Amino acid sequence: MSSPKTADEFIGLLTKSELLSQEHIDAAVRQLDLLEKTPAEIAKALILAKTITPFQAERLLEGRYRGFFIDCYRVFEVLGVGGMGYVYIAEDQETKKRVVLKVLTEQFETDPGMLARFKSEGRAGLRVDHPNVIRTLRLDNTGAVWFLAMEFIKGLSLHELVTLHGAIPWQLACDYFAQAALGLQHLHDKGIIHRDIKPANLLVERDGNVRLLDFGLCMLTSDEEVQEEFSMQMIFGQDRLGTADFIAPEQILNSTQIDVRADIYGLGCTMYFILTGKVPFPVNKVSEKLRAHRTGTSKPIGEIVNGVPAEVQAIVERMMAREAADRFQTAADVAEALKPHGLRRPVEFDFPRILAARAREAKKRAKVVDRPKRASTLSSISGELAEGSSVSTARMESTVRHMRQDSQPARAYAELIGAFSSPGWTLQAAG
Repeated sequence: MSSPKTADEFIGLLTKSELLSQEHIDAAVRQLDLLEKTPAEIAKALILAKTITPFQAERLLEGRYRGFFIDCYRVFEVLGVGGMGYVYIAEDQETKKRVVLKVLTEQFETDPGMLARFKSEGRAGLRVDHPNVIRTLRLDNTGAVWFLAMEFIKGLSLHELVTLHGAIPWQLACDYFAQAALGLQHLHDKGIIHRDIKPANLLVERDGNVRLLDFGLCMLTSDEEVQEEFSMQMIFGQDRLGTADFIAPEQILNSTQIDVRADIYGLGCTMYFILTGKVPFPVNKVSEKLRAHRTGTSKPIGEIVNGVPAEVQAIVERMMAREAADRFQTAADVAEALKPHGLRRPVEFDFPRILAARAREAKKRAKVVDRPKRASTLSSISGELAEGSSVSTARMESTVRHMRQDSQPARAYAELIGAFSSPGWTLQAAG
């Protein structure tokens, strides 16, 4: 694989890629005068003409013409890089609808533990159909790669929202988490324990609707599936799954010996973060975080931010109770408690800019993921417990720095949300 040096070489790669028909390529050559340009200039011209995407252009400039199609899906952009694979924005060539594709990386396809976890994620997603949960459309393999197809939502994660603005007004937070709890109850009714509730796994759309996503660490609770989970624990060492800043005390000890109340704890920690802009236990070492969840007490919300009603603080504290018996016993109970305090508001954000920032960070992370993996981590996801939260926070802060530098709409959005908590803004007058 070598980078194209001439216009003819670049156009030859474009032809081989089958991203465009020969008719479209010929028309672009004439209309954009491509034969007189360098490969980089051709790529820029085609991007500006919205003929190819930046992701496609970059791969072509690297000399690659394969990998733009996964089964019936045309890949447009990288959306993210996770513990098991790449996430792309793609288009279903039959329906012409945008989808999100999660593709298991080649290095993990021969890892039985990771492949089993990927299939479990797909099976869980296919059970779910709820307005507060991202829908999974398909779990399949092409013979070369395993992939998940999911619905594409123009949403901002709650992690991104807090990183852009800081703490979210309590009225909005109550609405967001009442919705999230309803989605979580649907999962529980379908025999799914999520096990990784955190700000990055909740999306808010422009109309204020909230969606729960990512079943990569979920546990399916039928007898047969519990046995499969136990086997993964015994054979592949996957007995401590979760994200350190939001994990339930009992999940730290053994992530298979839990019930739905572990998700309620994670939801409480996530709401604490949304209300305060801080994780419940802001210590550096993962071991200290885990010990704090089991033995410590988080700083009261009222000592960090002003104005959150005592009854709302009490709801969060109950969700975060150390003993599962002291928490709300169902997610539906959480939704019922939060609903009277919530307020729905539209959310404005520049989604193309957000996607561009995510793509930049995905490329940075891809450089790490693509390195040869160490044998000691071959069949274990438990590293996510140790690294997920701190890596995610650093990555998100880097993303937002780019957004703040590059995006006037992003700054305007932060200012808009900031008005919600300003002294001159009242919920009653705005309602």
